[in-house]
Amino acid sequence: MSLKLLTQFIEEIKHFEKIYCLVSGGYHSTASALLLKDNGFENVILVHNKTYLESRSSKETMKKLQKLTKYPYIETEPDLKGETVWEIMKRSFQKVSEVMEDRRNKKYDRKKFECCTKLKKDSSDKFFAEEENFVVIDSSCPYESNRRSFYARDLRNRNIYLRFLKKRKFWKAYPFRDVYAEKYFLPYLKSKGFHKVKHSGCVICPILIVWEIYNENYYNSLKAMERAGLPSFQKTMMDFMEV
Repeated sequence: MSLKLLTQFIEEIKHFEKIYCLVSGGYHSTASALLLKDNGFENVILVHNKTYLESRSSKETMKKLQKLTKYPYIETEPDLKGETVWEIMKRSFQKVSEVMEDRRNKKYDRKKFECCTKLKKDSSDKFFAEEENFVVIDSSCPYESNRRSFYARDLRNRNIYLRFLKKRKFWKAYPFRDVYAEKYFLPYLKSKGFHKVKHSGCVICPILIVWEIYNENYYNSLKAMERAGLPSFQKTMMDFMEV
């Protein structure tokens, strides 16, 4: 199996006036943007929901992606409502023990971590609320979480790639609905000159601790949790931010 956009997916998205491709500098979103370019789409706009917690490698990948595709690029800014990123992250990390207990009791609720909503989802929703006749490319894969697996299975059962988000009032399209392994991404990205693409995501994230995801950001996240509320927390994590 090679990584490509299937004919049905292309047919479902081609009638939209604008195609917003969410990018983060990781494997999946980078591949989505490149595949859209491969298939001749010129009405694509790259959108990154800025959190101020992006890794250097993610920012470098997004910069290279802009240069290669020549797609317009937009960054949404989080509406902090007078708070700092630190204050939001500290409260989220202080919820780790509670959420870990929820996970053990099979009652996991990621919404208890306010950081994703306040730093990404809210700013994204505000941006898209002002747009019309568009689709958002969601590069998530079914193997990443139970929730994503559920959505992919539902789309597959209905034989579609588009899902309308009723509360947010816009369409999302899932090019990797049927991709169940990461091994398909790296060869494709290397063929496009992207040899150093890593996992994206914030350099500190409480979800990494809850689910014991031992990637390059796990140690940073553990230290952030340990230091949440201490003066040294802000000073230490400033190394990972551009403000």
